[in-house]
Amino acid sequence: MSAKKQTKEEAVLGGLTAARPGQDEGLQVSAQDPIAAQILELHEGIFIKLQRSVRDALLIGELLEKKKREVKHGNFQNWIRDNLPGFTDRTARNYQRLYEHRHEIKERLGETASISDAYKLLNAPDQTEPDPESPSFLLREYLANGKKSLSKEQRSNLKDYLQATIEKLSKKRRDLSAIRDDL
Repeated sequence: MSAKKQTKEEAVLGGLTAARPGQDEGLQVSAQDPIAAQILELHEGIFIKLQRSVRDALLIGELLEKKKREVKHGNFQNWIRDNLPGFTDRTARNYQRLYEHRHEIKERLGETASISDAYKLLNAPDQTEPDPESPSFLLREYLANGKKSLSKEQRSNLKDYLQATIEKLSKKRRDLSAIRDDL
């Protein structure tokens, strides 16, 4: 009773069609279809590369943090310029931020996160409560409930904010009108 020896194509298909996290069962593909096998192999390669790119980005961030601690204070940007051609300070900071937030990235995005997903997570607006003294909050309060909902000081602050905004918009309007007239 010898088991049938698995061909290379069958082994590849077996790995590619196996269930993924979050899936109930693997992909159903005929081992007889070489195009399907090739598509699945390429698809799996992309999945693996995405995982590896995030791991590599986190490792780069970790190495940059390590080097930053090693060089004298204020010399890290010089070290980047001298040792990493084509690498900007901003690029380094982005990798460092990814590393700094690695636990949050893994927790909220899982192991299948892409670098762009990780950056989106880090750049997402803060979901904390808005400052009740901020002009945007005061304006929403006024629009929803009228001026009686604001104190005299809040109304004054909102008025100053609106005046400054009007001035900025007037300048932009003049600039845009000049461009339009030049066309």
